[in-house]
Amino acid sequence: MPEPPEPAPIQLAAILHPWGCRWGLPGFERNLTILHSKRLTKSLGRCNPATGTITLRADLPPEQLPYVLCHEAAHIAVFLLFGPRLKPHGPEWSSLVTMAGFTPSAQCPGEQPPLPIRNPPPPTPFRYAHQCLVCQTTRWARRPIRRWRCAECLALGLTGEMKIIDTHSQKDLQ
Repeated sequence: MPEPPEPAPIQLAAILHPWGCRWGLPGFERNLTILHSKRLTKSLGRCNPATGTITLRADLPPEQLPYVLCHEAAHIAVFLLFGPRLKPHGPEWSSLVTMAGFTPSAQCPGEQPPLPIRNPPPPTPFRYAHQCLVCQTTRWARRPIRRWRCAECLALGLTGEMKIIDTHSQKDLQ
């Protein structure tokens, strides 16, 4: 569970302030909530644009903090400037990241911290792995269930689509 919400600390607000000005959102940093979570294991950061909340991985390497913070803040800025219906890493997002002085990428540059094993191997009766396309969370079933979506990604406003893998043949079913 993430820590309770708190306003962006002064050092993070100082990083965010110039970006907000460049993006045409002066005072942008005052409306953001920055959280740190030990539960983030597959990604370095997440955001909820509707609430202005950015959650950063608790063991985020300090050298990656500016890029990850910019990446997530740009998602919120796109939401504020253009509304909720744009692609997460579309041209609007890319232009904001470029304005902040970074190269737009869905992956953080540099070496990633090791990821713990989040999903144990399936119990033997389960044949089909349903894996989220964004965060890689996996659910198991005895048969393919095409209507399943990743709850965490849906909560962030993403599609939550999952690819289905037949573990006996190692083939994707989509």
